[in-house]
Amino acid sequence: MLEGFKLIAGSGMPPEATIEGARVFGDTLRRLAETLARLVHVHVHERLIEQGVPEEEVIRRIHGLQQAALPLLDGIVERVFHEHLLQADIEDAHVHLVDTDVAGGRGSVEAAIVFIDVESFTTLTEIKGDQAAIDVMSRIDTLVRSLALERDGKVVKAIGDALMLAFRDVRSAVSFASAVHDAAQRDPDLPGLRIGIHCGPAVYRAGDYVGTTVNLASRVTGTGTAGQTVLTEAVAERLGDAASVEPLGVRVLRGAERPVALFRLRRHEERRDPVCGRSIQAPPAARLQRAGQELWFCSEDCLRHFLAGPSAADQVPRR
Repeated sequence: MLEGFKLIAGSGMPPEATIEGARVFGDTLRRLAETLARLVHVHVHERLIEQGVPEEEVIRRIHGLQQAALPLLDGIVERVFHEHLLQADIEDAHVHLVDTDVAGGRGSVEAAIVFIDVESFTTLTEIKGDQAAIDVMSRIDTLVRSLALERDGKVVKAIGDALMLAFRDVRSAVSFASAVHDAAQRDPDLPGLRIGIHCGPAVYRAGDYVGTTVNLASRVTGTGTAGQTVLTEAVAERLGDAASVEPLGVRVLRGAERPVALFRLRRHEERRDPVCGRSIQAPPAARLQRAGQELWFCSEDCLRHFLAGPSAADQVPRR
């Protein structure tokens, strides 16, 4: 390892860049190792114990499994890393050919940043339990990754009940957002999703995107409701005629230097349970008239939870 770092330093890489790369490398491999260990523990170790297999026999089997799998995993990691490195080189070449004058300066790239937030996630956890909430996030993660991959996007990270993604251009990002909502609407068991998009220069550092563009995209997401995609003016202008949008007015967002003009992607409005956020098909399990609106609920439990809230009159969903 020391010889490797010496070679990297000798090639002209400054110390701070070497440290940044080492941190990402170490953190990534640590998470991979911890994930594999936990998967074996939960899905092999605990199941064998439940079947009555003696602890010593379980340890012997797992040790044999690890010894046999490690060479295979080494080969897989190397192959996948090389494939991702090739893709990263292609993306970097694209940046140099197209984004020759990025406003953010050295280390910045033009990107469309997308945040997906699960509405009523805390309530879902309280009603259905932690495991149900984790299952929902796993399903959303699976859905999001396939749709992003089709549009040259990538999942940057998960932040609690939210996902952050990056796309090369706004049209791909908006197409992705529309596809996510369409897919979620077809699954009545998924809670409502709200999506926010902003574009501009972002600094790519340590495997993450940071900066004003990212912060504003996050703030924009918080202004939406279930089933909505909220866009900044910068995104709406670059879209042109590629998608239909409508103005939402001007909002003062925390961290923004001036009020921000927001837009909404036009799409079919759907009915969702105001408590758990699930999509509801007619007829609903329960309904309630409140402030001139008819609210639909997926179950009587959600209706009771709504009525038992601290201020049920203030729980009418925003339009």
